[in-house]
Amino acid sequence: MAEPDHQPGDGPATQVRALLQNRVAQNVLAGGVCLVTAVAGHHISDWPKAESLAWPSFGLAVAGVVLAGWRLWPGLFLGIILGHVIAGQPWLLAGGKAASDVAGALVAYGLFLRLGRLERSLERVCDVLSLFYFGAVAGAVCSASLSVLAMVLTLKTPAESWAWRWFMEWLPRSLAVVTVTPLVLTWAGRGWRPRTDARLKEAVCLLALLCGAGMLVFGERFPSELAKYSVAYVVFIFALWSALRFGPRGAAMTVFIVALLSLLGAERECGPFAAQSPEDVVLLWSVFNGAFSVSTLVLAAVIAERRRGETALQTSEARYHHLFSQAPISIWEEDFSALVRWLAELRARGVADLRDYLVRHPEEVDRAISLVRVRDTNDAAMRMFEAENREQLVGELGGTIKPGSRQFFVQELLQIWEGATRYEGEVEGRTFKGKRINYIVHWDVSTGEGRTDWAHVIVAITDITERSRLREEVRQAQKMEAVGRLAGGIAHDFNNLIMTIHGYSSLLLARPGDDPSRREEAEQIKLAAERAADLTRQLLAFSRKQVMRPRVLDLNAVVSDMNKMLCRLIGEHIQLEKRLAADLGTVKADPNQLEQVILNLAVNARDAMPGGGRLTLATSNVEVAPPGTQTQTGVLAPGRYVQLTVTDTGCGLSLEAKAHLFEPFFTTKSAEQGTGLGLSTVYGIIKQSGGEIAVTSEEALGTIIQIYLPRAEETDTEVLRAQQAAQFPRGNETVLVAEDEDHVRNLLCKCLGTFGYKVLSGASGVEALAVAGCVDRIDVLLTDLVMPEMGGRELATRLLQSRPDLKIIFHSGHTGDSILREGPWEGRALFLEKPFTPQTLLVTVRSLLDGRKAAAARSAEPSTRPVA
Repeated sequence: MAEPDHQPGDGPATQVRALLQNRVAQNVLAGGVCLVTAVAGHHISDWPKAESLAWPSFGLAVAGVVLAGWRLWPGLFLGIILGHVIAGQPWLLAGGKAASDVAGALVAYGLFLRLGRLERSLERVCDVLSLFYFGAVAGAVCSASLSVLAMVLTLKTPAESWAWRWFMEWLPRSLAVVTVTPLVLTWAGRGWRPRTDARLKEAVCLLALLCGAGMLVFGERFPSELAKYSVAYVVFIFALWSALRFGPRGAAMTVFIVALLSLLGAERECGPFAAQSPEDVVLLWSVFNGAFSVSTLVLAAVIAERRRGETALQTSEARYHHLFSQAPISIWEEDFSALVRWLAELRARGVADLRDYLVRHPEEVDRAISLVRVRDTNDAAMRMFEAENREQLVGELGGTIKPGSRQFFVQELLQIWEGATRYEGEVEGRTFKGKRINYIVHWDVSTGEGRTDWAHVIVAITDITERSRLREEVRQAQKMEAVGRLAGGIAHDFNNLIMTIHGYSSLLLARPGDDPSRREEAEQIKLAAERAADLTRQLLAFSRKQVMRPRVLDLNAVVSDMNKMLCRLIGEHIQLEKRLAADLGTVKADPNQLEQVILNLAVNARDAMPGGGRLTLATSNVEVAPPGTQTQTGVLAPGRYVQLTVTDTGCGLSLEAKAHLFEPFFTTKSAEQGTGLGLSTVYGIIKQSGGEIAVTSEEALGTIIQIYLPRAEETDTEVLRAQQAAQFPRGNETVLVAEDEDHVRNLLCKCLGTFGYKVLSGASGVEALAVAGCVDRIDVLLTDLVMPEMGGRELATRLLQSRPDLKIIFHSGHTGDSILREGPWEGRALFLEKPFTPQTLLVTVRSLLDGRKAAAARSAEPSTRPVA
């Protein structure tokens, strides 16, 4: 047969505890205890020499309702009434007295709930006072009054003795509240387990000595009045002992034992209360036990509060030290008291303007710094300032304030001079290892009890080095954006001028039979215009307004064409060496962007060789075998590549620099030398072109940067044939020109008109739209994108509504992404980027009209591409 499962909590103690949670069981238990104490109380009250010494049932009733609530009144009432009946009192009188005790207990309980908020542990002075005022005074007064009323109604008390009878009913109930109730409240439902064996031995010793001393004090007859009253003070020693060592529970037990022993002694006519009249015995015994009980319980509560406060203080200090040491921000405890005294001395000497005083006496700043002492710091402060140990930070503040940080301390000093008790400011300083850091200093002086504690100022320091770096990067990016916008605007306006110069020189060269000397002059003008166009392309690349136009090209030609520019850029102290492969394959990339890559790498190499050196540009064919090669920018897939190698003999790169090499804004140069955008731009261009970058560098040994670009297999022979077949193709169709720049518009009209086209023109979109409304046929719309009143996009959209077969050529110095958006001209439009030549214009118009858009897009390179 299977044995039943036994839960860990299923034991006799648990079952008893569960039984006591039942309301009926609580009432039965309370009634039984009150029955026994009521009988005992009648025994005490029937003592022939006194009216009444104690009535413990009332104390138990008060404790019962405090522990179990008002619903305990039935059990209390039945237990007390049965005790009265067993003691021989009539049922009517017994019922009245029982009702008076229960009513008094409920009154005390109600006052506890409304005003006192009594805690049964009695570990607060307010709990003891609440028990005294609301239980021993208010509750006992109510119970005594109702008890006397019951006796009067049953004719047991003559009317002339009501006052004395009321007093003798109130006094024992009041004493029961301060002797019996604390014992029940502090011990009920909570066992006592000593923390150590020594503690248990001490408790047994205290109990034994208390009982022995009590029997000696209250059980003997003393020969003189002085002796018997003096010896009563011996029990106060045990009151102090129990309150100090065992708290309110020990004090309550001591109070009960002393009250019991003194009661037994009074019955035997022994102790301090012997040889007195019954009335004197009642008064002396009651006053002694009342004073002893209240003083002992208050003393225990005071000690408990003191210990609880000390424990809370220790816990708070432990939490503070944990927070202080483990906080992620740097926290300092500093002493400003000497500094504040020094400032007070300056005021006493008549200094009115501290700023002016420090300007005239700069050495006083060092003195002020030396007056501030650092009491303690946490681990975060050590890490932030790269201190080897805490002693580097603790002591005089001057150890952590570097020369560059003194101006920030002066601002802090001026705030204190003006009466500020809190400060927050940003500081730029250095660590003990010389690393530059930015941080925010914040302190707030405590001003408790009307005084300012300058001796213990908590200073919180937040490291904002990374935030400052990001803020500087944003500022730099905004500056670069502003410069880029300026460069783009200049390039746009300059393009219009270049286009006019280049266009008219091309038209001069197109005339047959001109004087050779004049043709040579026109050639020079054209060459100058082309060089100016290169400059504007660089400006547009800088402002990122240039469209990527990949084409098949010879990398050797790109490097060779940049020879003069590179020599001027790197200076005479650096030797430029080129090693170009003779059989180099072609690549498909944007030539202008490749020039930007070479320029950026050359600038970096120049800055790495301030004392001179050698810069080498080499090209070669490379074939990568499977499975490929890992580089700093990604995996180089198997295949055929053209490699550009840039080598310098400069200072090289550290491991940290190589880890952040291609990150935007990362730079090892000063703010005046670099922006941190050079290599990130190189990375973007090469990745966009389908290539990868490998970097090899060691400090003091130079740097090798290898750029891999996929080898192009196709050629531009079709384009070359188209260009050779028609250098200046003619036509007779109608072209509508919309351009707001007069000289550009005149050039376009002259160019098209010279080669047979019928030309209509407008200085804006609105004017061009009006011109179009006056003619029947328009074959091509040649429009600038950006014009006042109406732009090229809107003009094209409106014309296509009435002329769905219209061909469109957009042109502009600004490109951006706007031209890439879809529109109603999809598949029938091209884009020309200024400046473009007459030949480019004529080839594009002719090809678009003849339906050869793809050829036009390539032959017009580098200035045209299809519009999506």
